[in-house]
Amino acid sequence: MLTTLLAAVIVLGPVIVIHELGHFLVAKLSGIYVKTFSVGFGPKLLRLTIGETQYALSAIPLGGYVRMAGESGAERTASAPDAPGAHLVDVAPAEKASGEAALYPRDEVSDDDIPPHRWFRNKPIPTRLAVVTAGPIANLVLALVVMTSVLWHEGMAIAPTTVIAGVTDTSEEFKAGLRNDDKVIAVAGAPVTNSLEVETALAAREAGPLELRIERAGRDTTLVLAGVRREKAAIVFPRWSYRFDSRIGHVKQEGPAARAGILPGDRIVEIDGQPIRYYDEISDHINPNIGKAVSVTWERNGERRTASLTPEAEEVQASKNSNDIKKIGRIQIELFTLTAPVSLGRAFSESVQRTWAFSSDTLHFLGQLVTGHGSRDAVGGPIRIGQVAGSALRWGYSTLFTFMAFFSVNLFLLNLLPIPVLDGGHVVFLLVEAVRGEALSLRVQDLLLKVGVSALIAIMGYVVVLDFWRVLHG
Repeated sequence: MLTTLLAAVIVLGPVIVIHELGHFLVAKLSGIYVKTFSVGFGPKLLRLTIGETQYALSAIPLGGYVRMAGESGAERTASAPDAPGAHLVDVAPAEKASGEAALYPRDEVSDDDIPPHRWFRNKPIPTRLAVVTAGPIANLVLALVVMTSVLWHEGMAIAPTTVIAGVTDTSEEFKAGLRNDDKVIAVAGAPVTNSLEVETALAAREAGPLELRIERAGRDTTLVLAGVRREKAAIVFPRWSYRFDSRIGHVKQEGPAARAGILPGDRIVEIDGQPIRYYDEISDHINPNIGKAVSVTWERNGERRTASLTPEAEEVQASKNSNDIKKIGRIQIELFTLTAPVSLGRAFSESVQRTWAFSSDTLHFLGQLVTGHGSRDAVGGPIRIGQVAGSALRWGYSTLFTFMAFFSVNLFLLNLLPIPVLDGGHVVFLLVEAVRGEALSLRVQDLLLKVGVSALIAIMGYVVVLDFWRVLHG
């Protein structure tokens, strides 16, 4: 429990604070009067006023907000006297706003006591767009910084093997004579022992036939391929994946393998008396035995050890193109990889690719939900986020920070959805104002914001109930 709470704070705290800090800093730099900077929604548990801004820690840890003067029509306000179409507006007071008082308690100075030139809505549209989008952009920047830092610190994971996998009967590699489980011994005469050495040797080839020396069924043989083919500097032929041996990399704290005494670097050699040579063979014996004891034998420094382990159920995505969830068995181990140091530039380049992959996966998931093809099992609230963060921390801090980057990308995209009360809804308001030449009336904005707040409360309630349902029903 303490691990889960610690992990949740480590992930949620920076992601939320950085998001709100983005809005806050750009607003301040734009001369806008910032009333409140809150981490969390609802009743304020702690508050501290510094200068003109009240800083608060609120009860509902699902986000936060920055309230600026002249941000909406939720109280009696006036446009700047010298602004085009200046007029007094009388709208519903804050305490009558449907659901809004519950999420955004108002106890700050009234807009009437703040100079109109410092109101949010009296700033030029580009300035307001910058303030509104600064939060999501800050989350995107945080994801890039975190992923770059992890990759620079940890290095790039590479396969410690040259055993070929992923060659299909219709592939060019198959037609060229390559087969799954072939072991590449040399590329163009250069000996290779891991995937990085293979990639480096292939990358060094410019043109002409390519000689591969491979081991197949215990015999060495030589294949001559037509040559390396590239598209946009990336090698597209020959390409293959790798089949990992049964060595263990990371072991999750408190998992079945850790409790049995398995350590990183050990090699699993038998499960229930059946020999294990490759890592993918482990799942063949673990998946069908969720909750049932299996006998696992592993080797360490030439010494064999055996213990009884009970695989745990874990929910994973059913397939790459589906958001459906399925349960698999896990003894909470990961395959063994080597790490290669990378430059800061390479780490940043790789982080951009991974952030793009996070974004694509999230957008695909949202599309599935909108079209009714998404699974509610993939939706989670604060409890689910805490559980995932806690699980990530048990794998190690690099896994936890990778999850933080993923979560920050999610927040970047979700906040840009065109829903009133979210940043994307405010962007829509501003674009409509730019096209029309004037803003929507404050009454219309206030009505849409009430709808947005009510919808947000409903969604929060749904995910929290869903979280409790999962906890109670396992």
